[in-house]
Amino acid sequence: MGRNAIYLDGFLETFDQGGLLFSGELSATQCSEYRGRGEWIEYDITFYGVRAFHSWDFELYPNRLQKVSSFDLVENSAWLKYLSEVNLKDSSVLELEHFVLSTYDFIYEIAASKYEFRVGKERA
Repeated sequence: MGRNAIYLDGFLETFDQGGLLFSGELSATQCSEYRGRGEWIEYDITFYGVRAFHSWDFELYPNRLQKVSSFDLVENSAWLKYLSEVNLKDSSVLELEHFVLSTYDFIYEIAASKYEFRVGKERA
């Protein structure tokens, strides 16, 4: 998936579940393994157990040139290590996963315990 792959239409933070919900459409032409007929595919990505997140303007994201795809899992995350240190050595932070979600305009970094990715209807 390239920069033009994920279009964000909605963002919702759910405090009771510690969750973040992103919704919008995927550009099927930018999806490397898509074999359907539609040009656009509805999606929802929900992150659970979110302990921290932040967003960047796409052009200002310091690591944008190192990105592999539009949705990445960062291994050996320096950010999670930092969050653990500033949180009085809270080792539970190190059990989280560091996700990077790149939409057309923004990049989101999310420290969460898990995520769920759902696809919906296709359209031309």
